[in-house]
Formats: sequence, C-alpha cells, structure tokens
Amino acid sequence: MVLIILIPETASTLTLSISTFKNFERLDLNNSGDDVVIIDIKDILKLSNSDEIFIDGEENDSVQIQNLNLATKEADFMECNTTYTHYSYNQSNLYIEESIILSSI
Repeated sequence: MVLIILIPETASTLTLSISTFKNFERLDLNNSGDDVVIIDIKDILKLSNSDEIFIDGEENDSVQIQNLNLATKEADFMECNTTYTHYSYNQSNLYIEESIILSSI
C-alpha cells in the first residue's frame, strides 16, 4: 500500500520532519496553490515506509532540500509519462517531478 499525502487547495509551506510525518511514499502538491516543501535528504529513510519518496507538483511549487550536498544526483527517472529528478543518499531515494523548482538550503 502506498500512502499519499495530499496538500490542501491553498498555498502552504510544509516542513517534512519525522516528528510530524511518517510512513508515506508520495507527496502530491497538485493543487491551485504555490506550495513550498522543506525536506532534509538525511530523513528520507525515517519518513518513508520504504526507501523512497516521490514529490509531484506544478511549476510554481518548490522543494527546498537540506543537506543536498550529501546526496548524489542520479539519472532522471520516468514513471507514467512523468519525469522526476532523482537524488540518492544512504540507500534512500528522492524523486521530484521535473516541473517543480528545486533549491538547496
């Protein structure tokens, strides 16, 4: 079973931390708001119920990744006609839809 977190219709900033989220594999930002997600690459294994997290969204959404310098940029990944930017760290994988704005913090 894949647990998906859906973000509400309004724009929001969401910090993914192990104290607030656990055991999910996909984050869906496809709403009418311009969302910002903050995630630490070191927390993927603790947040996910597997070893990977997918983040889907739109061109005005953004993902800010803490400790991105520790990750390895892998080849892009395609699933269901969607291309994802792929980062790996310590046996975990983060896939971010290519239309989303990425930044390192």
